[in-house]
Amino acid sequence: MNSKTKLSILFILVLLITISIESLNKKPENTPPNLQPLSDLTGFLSGESISANDFESNFQCEPDNIKQVPQSENYEILFLPNDGSFETLLNRINFKDANLRFITFQNQSLPASFNVAPFEFFSNNFELDLNSGGYCCGELTSNTQIKAGIPVLVFSDKDYEICKNPSLEEMKNTTINLENNGWHLFYLAKHDKLEIPDSKMFDSVWIFPVNSQEDPEMIAGDGQDHSIIFNDNFYWYHIVDKTEDPQNNTTNNNQNLETNFDVAMENMSFGFDEIKVPVGQEITINLENLDSVPHDFFIQGLDQGSEILQSSDSTTFTFTINEAGTYDVICNFHPSMQARIVAE
Repeated sequence: MNSKTKLSILFILVLLITISIESLNKKPENTPPNLQPLSDLTGFLSGESISANDFESNFQCEPDNIKQVPQSENYEILFLPNDGSFETLLNRINFKDANLRFITFQNQSLPASFNVAPFEFFSNNFELDLNSGGYCCGELTSNTQIKAGIPVLVFSDKDYEICKNPSLEEMKNTTINLENNGWHLFYLAKHDKLEIPDSKMFDSVWIFPVNSQEDPEMIAGDGQDHSIIFNDNFYWYHIVDKTEDPQNNTTNNNQNLETNFDVAMENMSFGFDEIKVPVGQEITINLENLDSVPHDFFIQGLDQGSEILQSSDSTTFTFTINEAGTYDVICNFHPSMQARIVAE
């Protein structure tokens, strides 16, 4: 093997490895909103934050239900067992000397967006136009309503305390209703507590990462039944309108359409204005001429027709229409005789 051949083989191997790596790293087109740029900003120790001095704290928690949260580059996730205000959630936190920032995501009105506090910090450091598909940012105020099960991410520069999140048992009776199209972020305790309208479906479902450095993991797509795997975790849900499969829809319609018709040509008329027939199936027309003059049955657009029927004659004419549409029927002897065949 000469050196030129070796170099060619080496080049092909490098190319194949590169393609393989790119394939592994390639994400589906429809992925959850990107939290990473927002969470990166919380690492700034300077700038706006929320402390115990910014509101009247009402921290009340049973001693055995208190959790110590150490300072970390990662976030802590809090959520409420029932719908409540942001102030309700703040009252589950003992700030001590910590300075905190908050991020959540709510799809209650379009465009859905991340909701943050303090608003000034995020709006000054993170620019993304909502009109061009961005997700930042709405303001979390003390009166902002947060639905049960919506995770609120808390970032801190020091240790603090929280009331532990509601247990799985507490959340088993909480029903999550997803009504709007688009992305939703919720904790779900049991799959049978997740409800969406009959007109909607899951386009995809992703596990929400417990670490700000990780990416969401897709666990369901293409309308997969949520009852299979959605339990006791935080999930991104993408909701879309249900769409019918055109092929299945056509098949269902075909089952309800006639393929055999009796047509009596009388008084210079076919005896019908319109008939509907299934696409791709053989249609039978049983013709009888009750007039004293000759007639035929000709389908324009299909360029097929019956034989000529003299007075009192009868015949059977068959045809198949392979493209949906409306086809005019005439008698070549009497063009005023007209009808339509609609193929579906």
